[in-house]
Amino acid sequence: MNIHIHVDSMKAAEHLCSICRDYPGALSLRSEKYLVDPKSPLGILAMMYSSRDQMYLDTGDAEESCLSGFLKAISAYMVQDDSGAQPLPDALG
Repeated sequence: MNIHIHVDSMKAAEHLCSICRDYPGALSLRSEKYLVDPKSPLGILAMMYSSRDQMYLDTGDAEESCLSGFLKAISAYMVQDDSGAQPLPDALG
């Protein structure tokens, strides 16, 4: 599952990182040009400062039952479109 997120400060990057560290599955943070480990605060900060592209948190093929608590924890960073639905791109390259 690809989740469109927005991080706008060092404090937010550190908080998102701590949430991701508690998630047992593999995660990746992607933009159009970059792929970093969201369990690393430096990875999140590097992407936040160097990429003006949209960021997507990729949970891989994790089961929905494992994701419910994680999605609730990261809800402050999730970007909603105008209809309120979570945008999920087909491919990120």
